[in-house]
Amino acid sequence: MNDPKSVENLYVKTDTLQTRIRFHDRYSVNKYGWANWVFDRYSLKEGHRVLEIGCGSGEIWMGRNLPADVAITLTDISGLMLGKARNLLGRSPQFCFEVTDILNMPFPDGTFDTVIANHMLYHAGDLNRALAEVRRVLKPAGTFYATTVGETNLRELNALCAACSAGCNPVSAEGLTFTLENGERTLREQFGGIELTRYADSLEVTDAADLMEYVASCNELGERVFRDIHDRIKSEIDVHGMFRIKKMPACSYVGSNRFLG
Repeated sequence: MNDPKSVENLYVKTDTLQTRIRFHDRYSVNKYGWANWVFDRYSLKEGHRVLEIGCGSGEIWMGRNLPADVAITLTDISGLMLGKARNLLGRSPQFCFEVTDILNMPFPDGTFDTVIANHMLYHAGDLNRALAEVRRVLKPAGTFYATTVGETNLRELNALCAACSAGCNPVSAEGLTFTLENGERTLREQFGGIELTRYADSLEVTDAADLMEYVASCNELGERVFRDIHDRIKSEIDVHGMFRIKKMPACSYVGSNRFLG
């Protein structure tokens, strides 16, 4: 999913991203929450300059207790997404906002103490170039945080949807360039001190309509396909009380700006 138009369709139009966030919040078994877990990984210190690439709506920063004088630059390739982040966080002087492509970032070398890329590196058209840009804007002792998912993430849902329509794979990680399976190896080519941690979770969905809203936020479905998927999900819920979906553990990588290659 490196085509910019596909990324726009998946994350930007209407409130598709918010639909998926709300769905995961409601039905995830792990109630601590992915955003809380990710934020716990960060080591932000007073006076640090932080860059988040692909910030989306910026909700991960909402209500956080940040060290004094931390300056956070939130970027996204979508002006619409960045506008949502600005509406949410723009009153705080600690945040600034800029439409930016990871492949060509308008920041001087060695600008940031911390760079963050959550669930977005697999959208970069040229992953090696994207990581080189991250290294360039990081300070020599800077830290890079990145998250992704495994290749079998939401396998049960993808299998059911694919059985109803060959073109329907809600969030399939097949073919993604940056996943749990290859992420560590990829990052070690440009960063040192790689650490991997995993976030275990699954979904237990009790409302077929909610799950179909999620599926529709990722795919343009015809009426017949929509009805077929809905009926199969509802049948599963009627029999078992829920539709269970395993999440291939979301993972967080932490790397230092020390080139090993």
